[in-house]
Amino acid sequence: METMQNHETTNVYCIGHNHISLTGSIQTKVLNEDEDHLPLLASKSTTALTGPNSPIKINQQNSQVDWEAELVLKLGKSAFNLVDTLAAREVIQSWGVGNDISDRWWQGNGGGQWIKGKSFPGFAPHNIDFKSLSPDFNLDRQIKCWVNDELMQDSSLNEYIFPPDWLVWHLSQSMMLKPGDLIFCGTFPGCGFHQKPERFLKPGDSLRTSIEGLGELNNQIV
Repeated sequence: METMQNHETTNVYCIGHNHISLTGSIQTKVLNEDEDHLPLLASKSTTALTGPNSPIKINQQNSQVDWEAELVLKLGKSAFNLVDTLAAREVIQSWGVGNDISDRWWQGNGGGQWIKGKSFPGFAPHNIDFKSLSPDFNLDRQIKCWVNDELMQDSSLNEYIFPPDWLVWHLSQSMMLKPGDLIFCGTFPGCGFHQKPERFLKPGDSLRTSIEGLGELNNQIV
């Protein structure tokens, strides 16, 4: 098997609507080519990437900054038109913890061009030392997010509608994936804009994100 090397990240892909409670319609884990049963795809600028303990700055143009705890994949090989999910697993170098910070106003501004709301500096904290994949690709892991020590998200990776290896296979059908690419696999219930009333991050808040066995992020909002 080819040895995977560390590569600089050139692309950051973000998956949306990958949990049953966030789709707005009934979906199942039966994966097919029906366009009504495919995940949403967005992206972030690489300038949004930051470390697991780095501060996240709220700028004067930000008003609805939200948290999204997510599994992040790092690719170790180029891939295009993969034949199946087993081939996709061979492309994934490692996995870790991320938080797809998003400004909801900018995300919806101009007809839903999500990259604008996801690309402010520091809006992609993730753990640099990604863990190698377990041989059984075990998704039975809790993912949690706390805001000021209040637990806001508490789910399991096995609740993803579209599992990580399938996402890599799916993306490869329409684009050339490159070594170093990151994939944020989608979030879970409990984001701020789903609260009643809506709740967004503000300077002075603390944000903690963890995935069982994969690490933890601790980011202060400034």
